[in-house]
Amino acid sequence: MNMGFKFIPHTSDIKFEATGKDLNELFESSAKALFSAMLDLKNVKPLTEKKIEVKAKDIDYLLHDWLEELIFIFDTESLVLSKFEVKIKGNTLIAKAFGEPLDRQRHQPSVGVKAVAYSPLEVKKTKAGYKATVVVDV
Repeated sequence: MNMGFKFIPHTSDIKFEATGKDLNELFESSAKALFSAMLDLKNVKPLTEKKIEVKAKDIDYLLHDWLEELIFIFDTESLVLSKFEVKIKGNTLIAKAFGEPLDRQRHQPSVGVKAVAYSPLEVKKTKAGYKATVVVDV
């Protein structure tokens, strides 16, 4: 099953490439990659809905701030998220994220993500849509 992302070997942190036919799908794929780095998404049930709004000065910063907001939600609310519905208009993202409270027994988190690195974060337009490269600090 293609989830719209792949992990790339990196020295000490986690690096991934996410893809999407449009920016909305790209941001959804990036969110799935972020949570997949921490735990197995197959074990997360979409029981709780969380509304999220993020604004930034450009699309690269919007992706960074979106992923940072997801880390913040995980850290402060112990909410693991597995399904995302993203709508981007200009430099504003409005999303619904679905998940459930963290259950360490069932979700078995494997790595703690601390932050999203600004470099080499990049969003590019491709022939097939969009691609992003992201590194997260663990």
